[in-house]
Amino acid sequence: MSGSYGPVSGPMRREARPETELRKELEQPMDMPKCRITVLQRKVHKDLIEEFVNDAEGFGPCERFQDGQEFILDSPFDIPEDFCPWAWADLRREVLALATGSNMPWMKQPGTSIMACSDWSRPVIFKLERLG
Repeated sequence: MSGSYGPVSGPMRREARPETELRKELEQPMDMPKCRITVLQRKVHKDLIEEFVNDAEGFGPCERFQDGQEFILDSPFDIPEDFCPWAWADLRREVLALATGSNMPWMKQPGTSIMACSDWSRPVIFKLERLG
């Protein structure tokens, strides 16, 4: 048995499109709704910090964000200005899911999600919302 299955025929057959046509299609802006990221809470796990961190004195809430701070995203692919890159790495998959129409079945309000960054010592809790 060879690795080739022969030409595709019937309803599965698709005509090849010129590369220039495909490039134009990929360059078109995607029509996706905006999303909002809201900082709900900044937590500090002082007990864990004291137990596991050498210099526990300097640890307080994350300085990068403020409770109630909002970020509006025009594109789910781009990190918001002044956003923590580590937090964005934790949230971006969920932001993209919401922007492409996903709903989290456990959430009371469709088009929303609650996420946290992965900083175990002082996590930030975010609300993600699809707008429009």
